[in-house]
This record gives sequence, structure tokens and C-alpha cells, in this order.
Amino acid sequence: MKNEGFDSLPGIVHRTGDVMQDAAIYYSEMSDEKATIIGKASISDDIALVTLHRAENTDSPHRLKEIIRALNEINKRIRIICPIHPRTRKIFDS
Repeated sequence: MKNEGFDSLPGIVHRTGDVMQDAAIYYSEMSDEKATIIGKASISDDIALVTLHRAENTDSPHRLKEIIRALNEINKRIRIICPIHPRTRKIFDS
């Protein structure tokens, strides 16, 4: 907002929250109680959880290939868990 010049208008801009951040915190706390994948996978170090299902990432074969290539590189340094979304599975299976 500052870059758009709204910082000079006191009382016009109000931060009311971040729905995505709130959801991430809520489900993170819930997953501590319910998730079992970490224990089943014998994971004790840092991990990256990746979801890959947005149309703009999966509908383009080139983009999907580049994302997979990048994930393979990242996976050399940190373990990645990537549950396959049905949308992505359908593309992989075709």
C-alpha cells in the first residue's frame, strides 16, 4: 500500500487480517494432533510440503516439467513430501 501512495492517508487503510495465514496457522495446529505422515515416513529433519494442483501450474506441460525439475533440485538439500492431488494424478496418468 505504501508503494501505491496510500501511506499518506491516515485512517484509510486498515489491516484486518490475512485469511490464508489464519488458515495455515489453524490447520497447522490441527495437523499436530491428527497427522500421522511424519511418523510413518520416519522423518525427523526439516521437510518441505508441496502441493501441486493449480491449473496454471499443471495444465502447461512445460511449466509442470520445470516445477518437477526444480523440486528434484530442492530435494537434494531438503526432503520433500508431495501428496499427489487427484487433478495432478490425472495429468501424470495421461
